[in-house]
Amino acid sequence: STAVDGLFKIIEIPITATTPSVAEELQSETERLKDILRMQLDFYRAVRFYFSLQVVFQKAVQIEEETTASFRTCASDLLSTTPIEDEISRHIDILAVDIDKFIRNGSGWVVKGLKCVHLYITKYNPMRVGSYIPLPEPIKKKKTLLNIQNSDNKCLKWAVLAAKHPANTHAYRPSNYKQYEGEIDDSGITWPIPISQIPKFERQNSVRINVIGYDDEAKQDPFYPLAISKSTNSEHPVVNVLLIENNDTTHFVLVKSLNALLRRDNTRRTKHYCERCFHGFDEAQ
Repeated sequence: STAVDGLFKIIEIPITATTPSVAEELQSETERLKDILRMQLDFYRAVRFYFSLQVVFQKAVQIEEETTASFRTCASDLLSTTPIEDEISRHIDILAVDIDKFIRNGSGWVVKGLKCVHLYITKYNPMRVGSYIPLPEPIKKKKTLLNIQNSDNKCLKWAVLAAKHPANTHAYRPSNYKQYEGEIDDSGITWPIPISQIPKFERQNSVRINVIGYDDEAKQDPFYPLAISKSTNSEHPVVNVLLIENNDTTHFVLVKSLNALLRRDNTRRTKHYCERCFHGFDEAQ
């Protein structure tokens, strides 16, 4: 079945296999997933997609006790030249790692089975990231977002510097960070920077950058992992940035606290969110 949530079309993937491994169940659906993605790719020419699934867990000892947890992958961009099967396998591997992490930190939970799997897909318009644009109206009041008002095309540089050197007043002004510009090595970087060059920027500046996507028409959970750093160097600081866009350009906004960004406005309960899948935990992992 198919539904629409904001910019994304949601396609429910029926699960026909009944293996004890979530990864094996998803792998058994690879051909069907390839067909769906190929059909969308033929229609749009370029698409962005990610997977979301709900997994039912039960206690290894008290099997009558159950819980359901949601997991999702980072969004990927598909072009006509992209090996679709490789991308599907990569997403499945990411989900398997996140589920294993949940089990290891979940006090005796084991997988009972998959509840549902959804493919989120939308048309992809490749754009480079440039100068300041205002925050979308629904998230203007989120204090955890710092939107630098740069007039050049180097919003990622200003966001990284703002994360490293927080300003006490008028933090949105690039002038607060100009004295630190020499810290940034942008040799070989094209400005405005395409997302594909962020790993190069990370290596040259000893930083890990997570890019968060935003769907302003989504009914719930409008934020999703778009491009999560592949660096495993724990000594490098993590900088989370939100990618927003209008009809003309896109722009990076510094996220000062991921937990504050993802916390729903109608809850007072503190959650600690995984930077890879955005799953919320009651305790920091």
